[in-house]
Amino acid sequence: MATLSALDRLGQIKQSGAVDALFLKLGMTEVLDAFDRTCVFKGKVKERNIRGGKSAAFQVTGRNSAAYHVPGQPILGDTRPEFTSDRNEYIINLDGLLVASDVIYELDELMNYVDMRQDTTHQLGQALAREWDARAARVIYGAAKTTTEPLNSAGAVVTGSIATTTLTVTAVTSGRLVPGQTISGTGVTAGTTIVAQLTQTSGDAPGLRGTYTVSASQTAGSTTITAAGGPSAGRTGQSRTLSGTYLSGTNNARGDELIAAISGLKVSMQSKDVPVDDLVCVVPPAEYDSLLDSSRAINADFNGAAGGNGTFADGRILRVKGIPVIMSNHVTQQAYTNGTYDKNTDYQQDLSKCRGILFHRDAIGVLTLRNIGLQVTPTGGDFNIMYQAHLFVARMAIGMAKLRPECAGVIELP
Repeated sequence: MATLSALDRLGQIKQSGAVDALFLKLGMTEVLDAFDRTCVFKGKVKERNIRGGKSAAFQVTGRNSAAYHVPGQPILGDTRPEFTSDRNEYIINLDGLLVASDVIYELDELMNYVDMRQDTTHQLGQALAREWDARAARVIYGAAKTTTEPLNSAGAVVTGSIATTTLTVTAVTSGRLVPGQTISGTGVTAGTTIVAQLTQTSGDAPGLRGTYTVSASQTAGSTTITAAGGPSAGRTGQSRTLSGTYLSGTNNARGDELIAAISGLKVSMQSKDVPVDDLVCVVPPAEYDSLLDSSRAINADFNGAAGGNGTFADGRILRVKGIPVIMSNHVTQQAYTNGTYDKNTDYQQDLSKCRGILFHRDAIGVLTLRNIGLQVTPTGGDFNIMYQAHLFVARMAIGMAKLRPECAGVIELP
């Protein structure tokens, strides 16, 4: 029989070179597919790719506002200083290289009647996805439990006196006074806040010398007054604690209580100007099942007879109060302690009592230096010859940290 010279080798590139060069692409596709299908949080938070370096800065800004122009007055960017956009930044560090690996003995692979490479690369992708999700859940939880206000201004220190509800400021040591600040000082009634500025001394910008209306009528002689708080105050995380009878209640009761907690977190975020369009709620499997049994989540009286929000038969829920609900096994986790290659302290959280996470994409930031990739030792290479096996390594280099605590909320057991 004549030699077949026009054999089409499917693994060759342009009909030349190694006969299995293209086969490695299948492994990479399997890793990416498994990673994308398994990862719940990816794509729902703020992400940034870099080509080099060990860290990157994520800027966090507040809000600005508009006001009427006063004829004859110059526009100097301080028309309403109480609403001047605050700014801050967070530095996110890259952690160590995250890897998932496996070794397949070549003889075992040849004797096996199924293709093990596809399953191996699939499992490697799932391993990286699980670690990605677990870290993201911990960082979002840490943001929700943050009590430090990242955008709150330092306040002000002034000299002034109060007669009834009028504060007269004669000197400013530091900062500016703005409506909403709480003031304190000798003879000043506790809890007094600034309501509005009445007048300003000629040549001074708003928030400096002049007169102000305060919330409580009182008399205080000239003294040093400290002002704290302001429009960016309160931009911290939020949490809701479930009742003490939650675990012993029926699925229906637990589902209704979860809906009430989700609703409370949504209102709390709205009060801090967090957009609701990109909110996502992630719950463990048991809580997802309780939502299915809730009297409100998929009840036709609340959601319409067409079952547009999911059905009990399908076993799925689309939204609660307009917020997509997703199931994940990483919402509840044991306490985590950072290791040598963890470079961001936000990973150190205890999610053992967490039963739900509600977040906006700006809650945390993810820094990526090396995206997910697959390495396979070639046939005939040193590793293959020495061990008569093939090494599969899936890897990526990332780092995560919280950005805006007000964009995160958690639901916890007492």
